[in-house]
Amino acid sequence: MRKEEVIAGYQELVKELGEPAHNVVLSAGSASVMMGLRDETDDLDADVLPGVFKWACTVKKVTVIVEENVNDRIKYSDKVDLHILDEDRGRVCIEGVWVYSPQELLNQKRYLMRMPNRRAEKMLQDQLEVSQLEELIRKPKFTAKAV
Repeated sequence: MRKEEVIAGYQELVKELGEPAHNVVLSAGSASVMMGLRDETDDLDADVLPGVFKWACTVKKVTVIVEENVNDRIKYSDKVDLHILDEDRGRVCIEGVWVYSPQELLNQKRYLMRMPNRRAEKMLQDQLEVSQLEELIRKPKFTAKAV
């Protein structure tokens, strides 16, 4: 999914969930695409409030996927995984899409890089994005409102 597809997929997801956009926050690859760190991602990893997560489990009749070292998630659709939102983490809005802040995404990428079961190609992508995020944080080009 390129940036335009991420935006369209996000807008569709927000509408389908019936949630305020600031309560649907992208992370991982889709956040990296929105920040211009990479051109494409395979899917949307979206964090939602716990009640919405439980509702989606019931409506979609899916089982929560529990993996070692990773937050629980559900496969909401072919292109969307839902996770539980951590409301204490910083977020920014880019072109109408809420994503975790560059510092929060950097924390996530550093954590993922330390996972022993992380695939080699994902590890390389994480390393590149860690460098890019460190540079972005040093020379911010975003203005943000804390939410």
